[in-house]
Amino acid sequence: MTAKEASMFDRVGSGVRALVRKWESLQVELHGSYSIQRFNSMFKYRASTGILRALVVLIAIPFLPLLCVAIIDAIPMNSPDLGLAGSGTVWMRGLSVGLVESFTLSWMFSQYVPELQISRRILLFTTIAATAVSHLAVLGLIMVFGYPLPFTLLWMSGPWLGTYAMSLKLSRGDLLSKNPAVWHEVRRFSILSVMHTSSGVVITGFNEIFRSVPEEWQTLTALLVPAFKITERNLFCRFLRGKDDLKPELVVFTVEITNALFISTSMQQAASTNTSAMLILIDFVQLLISIGDLSLMIKSVKEITDKMGIAPKEIIASAFMISTKYPELTKDTSLTDTATKSKSNVFRLSTLEKINATVLQLGRKLTNTNQVAPALAKANLEILPSTPGVESAEQKHVGPMLDDLEIMERISPRERKILLRTALHILFLTEFLLLNELMEVLTPMMYSLYLVILFYCPNREFYPVFDGIDDATFQKIVRNIVLYGLLEM
Repeated sequence: MTAKEASMFDRVGSGVRALVRKWESLQVELHGSYSIQRFNSMFKYRASTGILRALVVLIAIPFLPLLCVAIIDAIPMNSPDLGLAGSGTVWMRGLSVGLVESFTLSWMFSQYVPELQISRRILLFTTIAATAVSHLAVLGLIMVFGYPLPFTLLWMSGPWLGTYAMSLKLSRGDLLSKNPAVWHEVRRFSILSVMHTSSGVVITGFNEIFRSVPEEWQTLTALLVPAFKITERNLFCRFLRGKDDLKPELVVFTVEITNALFISTSMQQAASTNTSAMLILIDFVQLLISIGDLSLMIKSVKEITDKMGIAPKEIIASAFMISTKYPELTKDTSLTDTATKSKSNVFRLSTLEKINATVLQLGRKLTNTNQVAPALAKANLEILPSTPGVESAEQKHVGPMLDDLEIMERISPRERKILLRTALHILFLTEFLLLNELMEVLTPMMYSLYLVILFYCPNREFYPVFDGIDDATFQKIVRNIVLYGLLEM
C-alpha cells in the first residue's frame, strides 16, 4: 500500500469514527449507570420476590387501564344535540376519569420528590379539589360559550394546575422556600410533565400530516419519527441529569410508547405497511447496535473476569459481592464520574481498537498478585435458590460467602472498582433494552384491545376513527396492529 492510499484510508477511517462517535453521543442508554442504592435494592427485591409474583404483576398492570376504559365506556352517552341538560353521563365519565388521572399524577409527583413528604390526606384533598375546580371552570365556560365546548382538556389544564400549585404552596410552602434543591426538583417535574403531554400532541399532529401527504411521500415523511424520538430521548435525559435511576423508565414510558402508538395507528392503513416495516427495521437496527455496546462493556472487563475465573454472566453477582464486602468502594464519589469519563475510551463502538490497548495498559498498571485462591464457588453467585422449595441457609444468604470473599482477593482494589463500575453500566443499559422491547411489544397489543373495547361498546358512533368502518374492516385493522406487536417480539 502506497503512502497516498494509506493517507486516504486514514482520512476515511477518521470520518467514519467521527460519525460513530456522534451517533454514540445520541445514545442515551450509554450515558448513565445504576446508583449503588438502586443496585442493592434490585438484589433485595430479587431475593424477596418470587418469579410467579413478578409475572402476575407484569401481566396485571397492563390490564388495569384497559379495565378502566371498559368500565367508563360501558356508560352510554347521549347525543351532543340534546345540549347541556342531556350531558349527565358525559359529566359522570369526566369526573371519574379526572379523579383517576389527578390521583395518578399527584402520586407520581410525591414519588418523584419524596422530600416533600406529601401525606395521603393531602394527596386525596388535592386530587378532589383539582378535579372539582377544573370541572367547575369548564362548566362556567359552557354557560358562556355553549355546549359542547371544544378542546375541553386544554381548558381544564389551567385551573387544574392552578389548584395543585395552590395546594402545594399552602401545605409545603415553607419547605420549598428553605430548600432550593427541592424547589428545583418541583420545577423539573413540571417541565417533564409538559414534555410528556406535548409528545403525545406532537405525534398525534404528525399522524394527521402523515395521512394527508401522498402515498409515495409517506415513507420519507415517516423518517421524521425516529429523528423526533432520538431528539426527545436526549432532551429527557438532559433534564434528568443527576437522576440516572429514573432515566430508563421515564424515557421509555414516554418516548417509546408514543413511537409505538404512531406505528400502531399507521398500521391501520394497508398503504402504510411498507412505512411501518421500515420503522420496525430501524428499531431493530438500533437494538442490534445497543446489544453490540453491551458486548463491548462485557469484553472491557474480560481480563478481570478471567483473573477471577468467572463467566461473563456472573459479573453482576460478583459486583454485588464487591459492594457488600468492600463498602468503601460504594462511598467513592468518583465512581460514577470515572465511569462517565471512560465511556469514550472503553464503551464506544468507534474505539474498538482502543479497547485492547486500554486493557493491556490496565494490565501493566494494576497490581499483579500471585495469591493462590480456591476455585470460585459458582453456586454462591446465584442469589436466588435454583431448586424450588429448597431453601438452605446458604441459598437464602444474599451476601458474599467465605469462598467468594477469598476469590475476590485475586483482584486488586482498582480492579474491583472497575468491575463494579462496569456492572452498574451494564444494568443501566440492560434496563433500557428490556423496557424498550417490552413497550414495543406491549403497546400495540394494548392499543388493539383498546380499539376492540371502544368498537364494541355503546359509544362507537362518537369516535371519528370508526367512521365508515364495518366489522370485517375493523378485524383487519386489529390483525395488522397485532402483527406489528408480534414482529417486535
